This record gives sequence, C-alpha cells and structure tokens, in this order.
Amino acid sequence: MAIDKTQEYWHGENAEDAIEYLVEYSENNVTKAAIIKCRQCNSDILTYKIDSFEGAIEITCTSCKEARLLLDSEDYWEDSEPEEAICTNATAPNST
Repeated sequence: MAIDKTQEYWHGENAEDAIEYLVEYSENNVTKAAIIKCRQCNSDILTYKIDSFEGAIEITCTSCKEARLLLDSEDYWEDSEPEEAICTNATAPNST
C-alpha cells in the first residue's frame, strides 16, 4: 500500500511504508533504509530512545525487552540525553 496523504497525518500499513516516507521526507537524500527487527525474537515492534545531537539511538523490543544500541551509539551514549521517540500505527506528520 502506498502512504495515504489525504488527511492531516500520513498513514501507512506496514514498515515498508515508513521507508517510503523517509525517502520522500528527506527529499531523496536517504539512500539506504532497513526494517529493524529484534535479534532475539524477531519482533518488529520496538521502542526508541534517541539523542539526535549526540547521534545515539537505543532500541528496546516490546516483546522480549532486549535493548541494544545501534551503529556507533555506544561511543556516545554515556554523554547523551535520549528522549523516547513515538511513532504509532505507522503514522508520520505531513511535511507540507
């Protein structure tokens, strides 16, 4: 399904729609995106803590509770002030 952009918030049905959104939102500057899944239980329902200034992100699986830092976040996590990122039902704000 393509992203429905007819209302105040864009709506998608799956993670692939989120990738489509990222490409459009970044004006095609996103060159590679992937769906993140828990390495323990393979769930794709995760919570995120992000510090965009430090460039650090931690994901936690809502099913098995495994938490891990992504990419080089471990190098910056101690100095970070992460905030929980919220995305519900594959909904993203309209960028127009």
